[in-house]
Amino acid sequence: MKGGELTEMTKYPVHNFIDLTGKRFGKLTVIKRIEDKVLSSGTKKTQWLCRCDCGNYTRVIGESLKRKNGTKSCGCLIVKSTIKRSTRHGMRYTRIYSIYCDMKKRCYNAKTRGYKHYGGKGIRICDEWLNDFMTFYEWSMLHGYKDNLSIDRINSAGDYEPMNCQWITRSDNTKRRNAEYWRGKHENKVG
Repeated sequence: MKGGELTEMTKYPVHNFIDLTGKRFGKLTVIKRIEDKVLSSGTKKTQWLCRCDCGNYTRVIGESLKRKNGTKSCGCLIVKSTIKRSTRHGMRYTRIYSIYCDMKKRCYNAKTRGYKHYGGKGIRICDEWLNDFMTFYEWSMLHGYKDNLSIDRINSAGDYEPMNCQWITRSDNTKRRNAEYWRGKHENKVG
């Protein structure tokens, strides 16, 4: 077979031709060569029909398959990596994540109900929790978090931080708050 001849199988010129049929590139398996892609400049690029592991078929230029950072899927990898990048911990709809978000709102969002009792009084969240939900989550799991408990600051004038927080029942939390309220009222009358 001489360079430039057409073969019965491919009907394409065979000079400098490397058959990629059956080869794998990332999630793609090359099925067959298809018509060349003609660029706006008139240049022709070898194009391949590929089947992705997800079941979709896609057309890919040969050069793109062979490049180190070239095409590796039909596009499904982009979707998966975008979802993975956007999903930090997968706990968005859990009770503990809701508690975490509410704690941040009380301390940092002046428009939130209750801000005046927290952020308005200078109550903050330690940097390790503020900047990383998973650090807060791990501390919570190691320190008794259960779905029927709420977070409590041991020293109500102190910040949300590991040494000043505990998980207690809502009724215990209410009792503590009431006791502090009445203790504060009594101290104000005496002084």
